[in-house]
Amino acid sequence: MTTDTLAWLQKLEATTRSYLDRLVQDEDLALGEIDLFLSNRQSLLNIIDRDEKKITNPDKMNKIGERAGFLARVAAMDEQIQRILTRARNESKERLTRLSAGQRALRGYRNRGEQTRG
Repeated sequence: MTTDTLAWLQKLEATTRSYLDRLVQDEDLALGEIDLFLSNRQSLLNIIDRDEKKITNPDKMNKIGERAGFLARVAAMDEQIQRILTRARNESKERLTRLSAGQRALRGYRNRGEQTRG
């Protein structure tokens, strides 16, 4: 792993940590930024992949543990992000179900009112 690759791995870790922190602090704001986060993250992964293709095998073997440590930390944060997103999705489904039930009840009330007037 070159120092450039190490810097990109550090940036990937920092970007993921920053998004996770925002997600925990202000879920609605962070959900609005998810496309930007995913785009930035993919760009970083592409750069890391490109840099690693340039590395010779002996260099790769010397740095596997260091790279694995970064990736393990990022994967752990990814799991936290995924849990939060799953919970938010489930809560949104519940809110939509309640909203839909309320709208049906309101339509039923309106229809009864129109029938009594008509």
